[in-house]
Amino acid sequence: TYVESFADYGTESQLFLESTNKTTDPFIQVPLGNTVNITIKYLDNQTGAHISGANVQLSGKVSTQLIESGPFEQYSTVIDSTDLEIGIWSLTVTAHKSNHKTQVIPFFVDVVERPTDLQLYVNDTLKTADNTVNIKYDEAMNITVFYRDDLTSQHLDGANVTITNFGDLTENNEQYTIIINSNILNLGFNVLTINAQSENYTSQMIQLYVEVFERATEFALYVNDDQKVNNDIIQIEVNQILNLTVFYRDNITKAHLNGAVVTLPTVGNFSENG
Repeated sequence: TYVESFADYGTESQLFLESTNKTTDPFIQVPLGNTVNITIKYLDNQTGAHISGANVQLSGKVSTQLIESGPFEQYSTVIDSTDLEIGIWSLTVTAHKSNHKTQVIPFFVDVVERPTDLQLYVNDTLKTADNTVNIKYDEAMNITVFYRDDLTSQHLDGANVTITNFGDLTENNEQYTIIINSNILNLGFNVLTINAQSENYTSQMIQLYVEVFERATEFALYVNDDQKVNNDIIQIEVNQILNLTVFYRDNITKAHLNGAVVTLPTVGNFSENG
């Protein structure tokens, strides 16, 4: 019996990831949750013709059969990066047909955290870029943070959004908020650090510079129930009693400034009443 054997037909392959030829650079980086289109061209290395009817299999962290597309003369599948999880994964496509040389095509998929966007508002004014605020003492600051998926603009619910030394921001209506009164800050410049974190998403950090300045006041002096102004001269007789009354108020709200120290040199402090 005479048996004549022939070598397998020579083949070649091309790898496309997301429609980009990655044959010589078999690597792609994708955010978690995005899909990856994997396409293989399995060709006769003499004629360049498409080899139909082959068994083309993806193996590794994800395994599946690539589907042949006759009109496009290729084999393709789509995988979800969520099935891979965050990290660098080695996958392999094997293309085989009887009497044809098998092609083994390894490649790598780097699954990374999804990019995010953070927008900062103070009292409804955007402060992401111009992150400095000037505020009077004893005024409220409404700090609002929008923390979103940068690819979809979707709000990231359940995120951990905090301000150093002040704790967590409250989530409500697809935003995170906190109200801070400037009376618990120092006069002058204060630095507030805001951090936003969510699992599988990139963290964000922004610093808010808050300058707290003194409030304007008004001062009124009465002598024996008569108001006096600067440089007024008071004439009294010997042994006459002077009743000095001072009104020290907030210049905007006109509220009495409780607990202030009002002093008459050489005499002492005024007593507060009311």
